[in-house]
Amino acid sequence: MTGSSALREDSKRILLEICAGIALYSILGELIIFLLPLETVSAALAFLLGTALSAGSMVHITYVTELVLDMNSQKEAQKYTVSRYLLRMAVITAVILLVYFTKYLNMAALFIGLLGIKAGAYLQPFMNRFLECFMKRQLKKEGGE
Repeated sequence: MTGSSALREDSKRILLEICAGIALYSILGELIIFLLPLETVSAALAFLLGTALSAGSMVHITYVTELVLDMNSQKEAQKYTVSRYLLRMAVITAVILLVYFTKYLNMAALFIGLLGIKAGAYLQPFMNRFLECFMKRQLKKEGGE
């Protein structure tokens, strides 16, 4: 396995772990929203939109990283990475402005949902252990029966 292909495999595994962490964060956040006396639908949808943007950002970051690995020029790779970062931030800013001006969704819940990428990163070591344990059980189950 070459260094670049090993890095690609690691990035796919880490993407899965972080997205699983974002999903766990999303589930826990939605449960909390339904327990709080808020405008439930507005807050729940905004939080879900924020976590979806977090997961989409993480997928986009991984995709850009894999594309940059194939580029020959460091300067070209840097320009591409910065342009994709600006594109990602423009999309998130457009969604925030859309939510702000339409006033149908709860802005605070949207921002808390956008923190899902941070929560996913903090939960990544836990999700790594959990998924490894789950995969070992699946292998035992398939091999033992």
